[in-house]
Amino acid sequence: SASFRIDDTLSIAPSWEVASHTTLRMSASRQTSSFGGPVLQIGPSRRDVLRSVLVGADWLPHRSVKLNVSVRRDQRSSTDALLKFNATVATVNAALTF
Repeated sequence: SASFRIDDTLSIAPSWEVASHTTLRMSASRQTSSFGGPVLQIGPSRRDVLRSVLVGADWLPHRSVKLNVSVRRDQRSSTDALLKFNATVATVNAALTF
């Protein structure tokens, strides 16, 4: 087990206001994590790479109503085969303010 982690991250998150009440957004990132710590370490140090992409839209049909939809794709590679994963998550949110 590691006692510290060092992350290097590169990300971009543009958005575009399509109309006065509609915004499209996107984000993409790549995070490299190096793990270390134990004085006596057996085997190679763990290293992970997480790649994420998100595409979403925000809509304000009324000043008290906000709707959001998004799809996010995550992919992690790792020197530890048990920690690799791929995931796709779709989200729908609605908020009512009064």
